Amino acid sequence: MLIFDGTPDKEDRLQSATARFELPMISVPLDVRYGFRKLNNNVGFTIIAIVCLALGICASITVFSVVDALLLRPFPGVENPGRVVSLAAKPLTI
Repeated sequence: MLIFDGTPDKEDRLQSATARFELPMISVPLDVRYGFRKLNNNVGFTIIAIVCLALGICASITVFSVVDALLLRPFPGVENPGRVVSLAAKPLTI
């Protein structure tokens, strides 16, 4: 309902705010179809985008695997990792 001066009342503002949150969920399938149509029109860009995404995913998985294996998990075969020490010798200087 509009007040005579043309401004919406409290109910209309609430309904428009509610519709603003419901509308994106309705338009998601339409947006996905539109995106696929546009990617289909530009095959070269699509291939480059997919390759870049695949390389990024592979790189992040590799980094996580290395960090997990070297830093987060104990060394295999070590019974008490708290007692592992490193020894180093200084070179002789004359």
